Amino acid sequence: AARLHYHVFSNTGTQITPSVQILIIDSIGILQSCYQAVDLAFVGGSIVKKGGQNILEPLLAGIPVITGPHLYNFATISDLLIQERALIKLPESSVPQQTQQLATKLEFLLKNPAQAKGLADRGRNFILRHRGSLNKTMQQVRKYL
Repeated sequence: AARLHYHVFSNTGTQITPSVQILIIDSIGILQSCYQAVDLAFVGGSIVKKGGQNILEPLLAGIPVITGPHLYNFATISDLLIQERALIKLPESSVPQQTQQLATKLEFLLKNPAQAKGLADRGRNFILRHRGSLNKTMQQVRKYL
């Protein structure tokens, strides 16, 4: 309706041109490289009750992230990120309401680059501060083996 120029990634018949404003990634295994080329990310696997998608990758890339309400596979980390003001999570509502809320949040971040950068910086810093948890966990487990 807004006449934005978008491209669906799996449509290989056309090239992605600089005029593309929205890139819809519908393929597995390529997101990490895509995050380096975007201004913000909507991690859409959280719109439906499937548990969400990995929100850490875009945060580590320094990208502001918006998610839907269904992040139960990432409940603890998403709650901590929200407390740190490092993640925007849309409330559960009807699809038209979520669409409007998403459009409002996207527009705000695009028109307020300092706010978007703050969100992204807080997210990246959170990830960097908590890196190495696997090694820390394994050190504790080894004590009991």
